[in-house]
Parts: sequence; structure tokens; C-alpha cells
Amino acid sequence: MSLREVFPYWAEVTESFAQAVRPLGDAHLAWLPPGQANNIAWLVRHVVSVHSRDVLAFAAGEATVPVPPDGADGTTYAAALLAGAVRRAAFLAARDVSVLMDSRPFGQGRRTVGDALWNAFIEEVHHRGQVWAWLRMQGLTPPRI
Repeated sequence: MSLREVFPYWAEVTESFAQAVRPLGDAHLAWLPPGQANNIAWLVRHVVSVHSRDVLAFAAGEATVPVPPDGADGTTYAAALLAGAVRRAAFLAARDVSVLMDSRPFGQGRRTVGDALWNAFIEEVHHRGQVWAWLRMQGLTPPRI
């Protein structure tokens, strides 16, 4: 069983996330709900960063995807999400589930590849949900999921 079969909908999550942020202008990307600490632009940069660290660097042993700078436009944010997704898809297709239990050094301890992949997937799903809420609070309609 390939890792792609373990994460069958990850590509759809990323594609819908990119579709949602691509048309956003500066005001929508920077908008912050009352009492919240992070805007849409920050959330996307965070997802790209976690994905680069956990999937590309840690699990796949590859170079990371550059995190878009603060103030980038929606197209740049969408491109960063999709650039990592293309490389992730190749990694997931090429590996089987036996790699999930591989333990590697991480920070001051150790971590399994499975933990890194699940962390990146859950982070993306969680923050996509936040972005959907932030879009609706701004009167926008996010893509159907």
C-alpha cells in the first residue's frame, strides 16, 4: 500500500486551499477577526512552512519550498501551496506504508515519518478550516469542499 493510499484526499485539500487564496487581494489576506492572532496570509505561510519542514525536509529528505514573504499576493501564496503539493505527491506515490514507522532525529529527540506526515496533513486541514471561516466572516464564499 502506498502512502498516497493512506492520504487519498490530501491533494484535494491543498488544491481547494490554493483555489481559495489565489484571488484574494491585500485587504482580504491581511484581514484579522477580532480576538484572533493570525490573518490568512500568516496561516498560508505557516502551512507552507510546516509542510516544507515535516514532509519535504524530514520525511522525504528534500529541499524545502520557499515560504512566501509577508505581503505577497494571493497568486504567490497559492503557487507556494501547490509547489509543495507536487513534490509531496511524488513522495507519497513512491513510498509504501512501511516508512511510516521510520524514526529519525528531530530537534532534541526523535520523530517517526508517520508523525511528521500526519502533523502536516492535520495542520493543513485545520488551517484551511480557519481560512474558510475568515473568508465567510468577510462576506466571501470559499470553494466547495
